[in-house]
Amino acid sequence: MTFLIANIRKNLLRIAASLWSLTIWIGVPLLIGALLNGVMGGSGGATPKVHLLVADQDQSVLSGALTDMLALDRLGEMLILKPVSEEDGHAILDDGAASAMLVIPAGFQSNFLTSAPQELHLTVNPLQSILPEMAEELTRMIADFGGYAQQAFGEELKAIQAISKELESDTAQAKARDTAVAAIGKLARLAPALRNPPIKVEVETTEGASEATFLMLFFPGLLMMTVIFTAQGLAEDLWAEREMGTLRRLQSTSASAAAWLAARMASSGLVLVAVLLPLALAGFALLDLPFAYLPLVLAWSALAGLMLMQLASLVQVVAPTRKAGALFSTLVFFPLLLVGGSFFPFENMPKFLAAIGRATPNGMMLEPVKRWLIGTGHLADFTLPLAIAVFASLVLHTLIAWRLRAGFASE
Repeated sequence: MTFLIANIRKNLLRIAASLWSLTIWIGVPLLIGALLNGVMGGSGGATPKVHLLVADQDQSVLSGALTDMLALDRLGEMLILKPVSEEDGHAILDDGAASAMLVIPAGFQSNFLTSAPQELHLTVNPLQSILPEMAEELTRMIADFGGYAQQAFGEELKAIQAISKELESDTAQAKARDTAVAAIGKLARLAPALRNPPIKVEVETTEGASEATFLMLFFPGLLMMTVIFTAQGLAEDLWAEREMGTLRRLQSTSASAAAWLAARMASSGLVLVAVLLPLALAGFALLDLPFAYLPLVLAWSALAGLMLMQLASLVQVVAPTRKAGALFSTLVFFPLLLVGGSFFPFENMPKFLAAIGRATPNGMMLEPVKRWLIGTGHLADFTLPLAIAVFASLVLHTLIAWRLRAGFASE
């Protein structure tokens, strides 16, 4: 027990003496997280808007009404409208200063009222991806609505078109007038239903669940990124122990390599908690998460860090040199960071890549804590990853102890 405590104290003092390491382990994930969150719009940033140019070549009542509709209520919250000529619109798109341009062709109103085929032309900016797709979906929605209106009010629309022209025959005028009156009556009867639809859609989330913003989804991955950087740094310390002769002196004592590694695991767990605590506190405060979840998140993240530190330590002890160990560790852990949900949440990744990421060691440990923080998880979700993590840590611990006895300590 004295040997174990002495080694834990020695390890903590050595790490405390190199504060720059702790600064890097905390600072690098925090910087990367801030940059990614800023690029993705932040947690409470404004909703991205589609900068839509409108070239109205018809200049009719209907085309004007269509433009006015785009500026109303919910649509107005998603769109920035700018009337332009088609030529000026193409120039603006070429400069990358807009998302798309909607061209309302000449004869749009006439064709619509007579149920004749017509087209809305949408030109999108090739330099953007998501916003032009939003504009395309909006245009399709408008087209579908127009098609339904033509089917429901085909006769009435033709009558309105007839009224707008000069009619030579008094009989034709009377007929058109009667049809228009009937259309007005029909629209009047339907108006209350249109204002107060009989079917309402109420959107709600699972009881107790938090809104899955990008920052909420990214926060557990940021903690895992911190864990990985810290685990790599702690594993590289094996070479420092070897170069100082600590491992050679260990072989000349009665203490076992397994006991020395156990002390190293205990001190590493304390370091992981110390590194994770400020980031976790900041994230919980920013996302307004219940602080009652904090002990579980810290303990789980530290457990993940110990397993990953064992993996990184195995990479170090099988490497022929210190530089080779650093290279091998980067080759192993950088792909894990990319696909394991630390740079991008699984929800923002292609399904096949997200499935691979969830099968990685860090992805496996990330998923249950993410669901728990969002409010859709259960304690049972931690059972299988916990068993795998404990088993993997024991196997890795055994392999590292064997490698220390097999030559790493004295080579």
